[in-house]
Amino acid sequence: MFWLGSLVAMIVISAATWASYALQDPHLMQRGGALLAALAAMLVVFEALLERRMDEHSTKSPSQVGVNNLLGRAVADLSNRISQMRFRSHQKTLSRRKLIVVFFNSVLAVFGEILHGFGDIFFERLSLFLW
Repeated sequence: MFWLGSLVAMIVISAATWASYALQDPHLMQRGGALLAALAAMLVVFEALLERRMDEHSTKSPSQVGVNNLLGRAVADLSNRISQMRFRSHQKTLSRRKLIVVFFNSVLAVFGEILHGFGDIFFERLSLFLW
């Protein structure tokens, strides 16, 4: 999922740069920055869904995640330990995913707002050096 967001961000930046150059309109860079900020806002929804999934999973007890405990005392203890390990592992995975989404969302929003505010200036200065 992270690579998809990065790809979309790169496409938006590339399209805004190309459109600014092709149409000689530096304000199109600002539009691209606004679009990046909008994408960051959409990622907040994804983050909320991930948070909801974490909450649903944390309400389950580890024994609900694992195997039925009908096989005897020793097997039941082993089964319980395995299910607890799986539960903790899944919780760590969800926490890591949430941190990645929050970090990517923050970087995308900051970059989008900088480009939205100063994109035309960046384009004008860049065009002096390149074209």
